[in-house]
Amino acid sequence: MKVSKVTMFFIIIAALFIGAAKNCVSETFGLFGLSESGTLYWIDDFTGKTVRVGQDGTLQGCSCMDYNPADKTLYGTCESAAGFMNDNSGKLIIINSFTGGVSTYKSFNIQLGGDVTGFFNSIGDISFKSNGILSAYLASNDSEVKNDVGERVDALGTIDLNSGLTSITNQITPIGSSGVQHAIAFSKSDVLYIFRSELPFENSRMTNQGSSFSNQVWSLTGGDGTPRIVSMDTNPATGALYGLVTNGGSSCCIADLNILSRSATIIASINKTDLKAIAWVPSIELKKDVDLKLDTLSTELRRTLLEDHSHLSNKCPETTTKRIFLIIAKFTNISQKNFVNMHFVVDKLTGNNTVINVNPGESGTEGSIIRLPTIPGVGIEDCILNAGESFTAIISICLEPVAPFSFFVKAFGNPIEDGMCQ
Repeated sequence: MKVSKVTMFFIIIAALFIGAAKNCVSETFGLFGLSESGTLYWIDDFTGKTVRVGQDGTLQGCSCMDYNPADKTLYGTCESAAGFMNDNSGKLIIINSFTGGVSTYKSFNIQLGGDVTGFFNSIGDISFKSNGILSAYLASNDSEVKNDVGERVDALGTIDLNSGLTSITNQITPIGSSGVQHAIAFSKSDVLYIFRSELPFENSRMTNQGSSFSNQVWSLTGGDGTPRIVSMDTNPATGALYGLVTNGGSSCCIADLNILSRSATIIASINKTDLKAIAWVPSIELKKDVDLKLDTLSTELRRTLLEDHSHLSNKCPETTTKRIFLIIAKFTNISQKNFVNMHFVVDKLTGNNTVINVNPGESGTEGSIIRLPTIPGVGIEDCILNAGESFTAIISICLEPVAPFSFFVKAFGNPIEDGMCQ
């Protein structure tokens, strides 16, 4: 028996969150930021809104953060006294992304070795390899560390998580003036990239694995003033590289970094000025009738998009026979958890159909992240989906109007114990 498109959709919508036949979506991630005082924030990389997770931190000198996929732990670095690198008062910390709490884990013990003398006075950034090896950029901003010919050197090092012992793996001769910012991140394929941020921004350089910095010019789109990249991290789900941008020393923006075109593009302006580091943290899948309950469902076939979606690049061509199929579903958080970074992911969509309200640059097919709308009274207006709260999701599909189709999504979010939308 042939089933109409609307009847077919009602059959499929009832199975939301149970698990799709293809099961192509395994993991998504949320972007978090760390302030100098050790306060943890979730960052909406689309709108720039932030949520403070837990209470304000009481540390000082926190400057780096990254997630270790091997032991599934979020780490950071903080200094407890000025000039921490020469008196072993620098600390490796563990950050609880659910509570926002931090605990001191290990003190650093940096071994210079070889022909290097002096001491490093800061860690520029840290990054974990997929096997759990932690790399760090060791900076000697004021010429404390020199090689055997008297050149000031920075270094790449590895930090032993069990002992805190930090060993040099590569010497790097810095180019540029004192105070140049450095950020590092492993790619999805475990290539370590280093970004040296200088003023003006066009003088910034990128290298990999500690080789010589390229002299090719970088460009910045959407930024002004005195921008620098101070922290980087790769989204493991997409492989895209992101940077935390400061302007005049204050955090201002999140940038997409394109290594091939040597371009940085501001994708979100953030409202926190004291962030020092960013890291992608895995989200969890929300289950139907365990975490989310479907309350109501309606559909609508339209010729044009909702006004709130008019800015999206993924649109339905007006010259085709396709139409906009709106799915309007109200859900309630029936779990005992609060969630940030609430989103859906397309797990299966058959026919020559695409979801329109997805992340910029995504195809709207399987694996694409669906953006919840910000229409007043719809979506999650205060950044947090608290336990017991409801929200309405609107999904816009560019649909062939005569053919039946199947549509599965999964729901994801990052749980937090308590938070405040900033």
